[in-house]
Amino acid sequence: MVSTGLRIHANYNEHEVLIDIERRQIYSGYLPNRQLMQVFNWLAGNADWALEVFYELNPDLK
Repeated sequence: MVSTGLRIHANYNEHEVLIDIERRQIYSGYLPNRQLMQVFNWLAGNADWALEVFYELNPDLK
C-alpha cells in the first residue's frame, strides 16, 4: 500500500507522534506505550471518519 501521507498528530505531555492513517504506522515521534495503544485503538475505529474530515477540510486534495 502506498501512503498518501495523511497523518494524525497525538500529544501526551511533552511527547508527540505522527501516525499514518492508512498504514496505521508511526511516521515519526514518540508516545509512551500505554498512550500509543490508546491512539491506535482510537484509530482502529475512527480511521474512515478521520479521512472523511480531512477531505472535507481539504477538498482539493481528494
